[in-house]
Amino acid sequence: MARLLNGGLGVEETLAGIAEELRTGVPAESVSIWFRDDVTGCFRVVAAPPLSSTPLYDSLEQVPADGSSVRLPLNYEEATIGLVEVRSRPDAGSELLEVVGNLLAPYLGSLALSSDFAIEVAAQSREIEEQR
Repeated sequence: MARLLNGGLGVEETLAGIAEELRTGVPAESVSIWFRDDVTGCFRVVAAPPLSSTPLYDSLEQVPADGSSVRLPLNYEEATIGLVEVRSRPDAGSELLEVVGNLLAPYLGSLALSSDFAIEVAAQSREIEEQR
């Protein structure tokens, strides 16, 4: 998993790889990782196996629960920035999920900070151009 997080791949490819590794490692029927999309600002999902459609939600509370999945909120600096959802036996991989959450939360947090920084730089560049 660390190889994927540090591999320089795109966000979707990284999270899909992590979902697949977690699915085989737990083992689980499916693994979904919800994260905020920097283009739309909504939460979207990457899953293993891949889903036929990828809905967007304004908040993680809107993500429907099926009752048979284990959900692990991804918290970073006191904010919930994502969610890992695993459909497996109730006792399968709970310690592994906690480790995954501890690795994924800072990764998603750094993505959010990078996106915020890019927006700020663009806004300041526009201001400078307008003042010229």
